Amino acid sequence: MLKEKFKEHGVDFRAFGHGKAKTLDSLVNELSRGECCLMERRREPKLVRSVHLLLMRLKEPGGKMLVEVEQKLPDGRIIPMSRLPGQKRRPGENIWQCARRFAETRLTGLEPQMTIRFKVEEVQEEPRESPGYPGILTIYNKHYVDAEVGATQDHVMDEEHFNQVANPLPPEALKVPFASPLLL
Repeated sequence: MLKEKFKEHGVDFRAFGHGKAKTLDSLVNELSRGECCLMERRREPKLVRSVHLLLMRLKEPGGKMLVEVEQKLPDGRIIPMSRLPGQKRRPGENIWQCARRFAETRLTGLEPQMTIRFKVEEVQEEPRESPGYPGILTIYNKHYVDAEVGATQDHVMDEEHFNQVANPLPPEALKVPFASPLLL
C-alpha cells in the first residue's frame, strides 16, 4: 500500500537506501512506532511526513555544547553531520518524557550528572525535503530543550516533582516508574 501511495505521488522509493537516504524499512519502522505520520496534501498531490523532534542543547559548565557528528544507519552506512543530538517523540509522550527517555537510553554515561530544564522549550516548525526520505516533504516540529552536565545536586529534580511537571494528569490516571525506561 505504501509503494502504491509513493507511485501516486511521484515518490521514487528506489532512491531509498542509497547515499544519505534511509531504507524503506526505516520509514515503515518509524510509522509503526508512531514516530512520524504520512499525510496527503490535496492542493498539490504530495505526500507529507510529519515528525516531532526533541533536540537537546546539552552544555557543560564551561559552555561547550554536545553535537552529533555522524549517524550510523542500520545497514552500516555512516552519514557525517553536525547537529544537536535528539530523537523523535513517540505517541503518548510529552516532550519532557521524550527528553528523559533520550537521556536514559542514548546518554547513559552522562544521564546521572545531567539536569534538564523542565517547562522551558523553544518550538520551531521547519518544512523541507528530508535527505533521509527523498521526494517526501517533511514537516519538522523541533522542540529545543536545554540541559546541562555537571550541575550541582540541588538542581536535580526528584521523582515526585518530575511526575508533576511531566505528567499533569491525576495520580490515578497514569503511573510511570521513575527508574525504568519507557517502553512504548
